[in-house]
Amino acid sequence: ALLRARAVIVAVPPRVALPPLVEWEPKMARASVRAMVGTPTWMAESSKVVATFSRPFWRDAGLSGEGQSRAGPLHQFYDASEDGRDIFALCAFMYADEATPDGSDHDAEDRELRRGAVAQLVRMFGADAEALLLDVVIHRWGRE
Repeated sequence: ALLRARAVIVAVPPRVALPPLVEWEPKMARASVRAMVGTPTWMAESSKVVATFSRPFWRDAGLSGEGQSRAGPLHQFYDASEDGRDIFALCAFMYADEATPDGSDHDAEDRELRRGAVAQLVRMFGADAEALLLDVVIHRWGRE
């Protein structure tokens, strides 16, 4: 969509507001583009992994679903369930050492991460983490 305005407030990471996603007319000065490209983006080297389940088995075991781990690939966990909608999920974050947003084979990386994440969930929460698993969704901010 083409928008015309005298002033614009852009509330996205600076590198996201560059071509090809956003075209500016008149074109931005090279110094501005370099500054935007060089601006670190919060969470850019991190990824979020959401595993959904048919029921909140961790609660049945008296667990909160929250945790931290240094035995990767995932580092920080929380219960992301939506009880009123019968969506039961554990969300976890993976930080820079394991997140490889610039890798050449994203599909292979995601398959490997999915395997590692499920194995870690089983280690932390028991066999039901695999038996009741519905899906694993991976969001890598560095690929935006």
